[in-house]
Amino acid sequence: MKFTCLRKSFDDAEKKPCEEAVKGTVTKYLPRSLPKEELIKKYPYEDYARCIDFIGDDGIKRCKSPVTNDCYLIEINSLEQLMNFINKYGKVLIKPVGCTDDCELESDLPAIEIFDVDYEVERSEDED
Repeated sequence: MKFTCLRKSFDDAEKKPCEEAVKGTVTKYLPRSLPKEELIKKYPYEDYARCIDFIGDDGIKRCKSPVTNDCYLIEINSLEQLMNFINKYGKVLIKPVGCTDDCELESDLPAIEIFDVDYEVERSEDED
């Protein structure tokens, strides 16, 4: 199974997150406010023919525009490989298909994020 791979401590997406990662391309989807047919009529100069229609949580028909992005990918084909990866890199966060750091884009691959940064939550004195 392929995953997009990133490392929490890297601000630079061009930096290889782990030795197993290889450069690849992933399709992400940008939700639009209208169905495909309406977008094509309203914006004939845009390429909305590749949009995918869906029904939103509110019952309204909309579409998602595909956008391709270069990123790093890893392939993990068994639970044993996943456990070896976790043992090697420590904490990881596995994100399902559709979940990305960019809240407007939905990915067509799940993601593995190497969580190598310790975050401390500051508590105010009022909480004590």
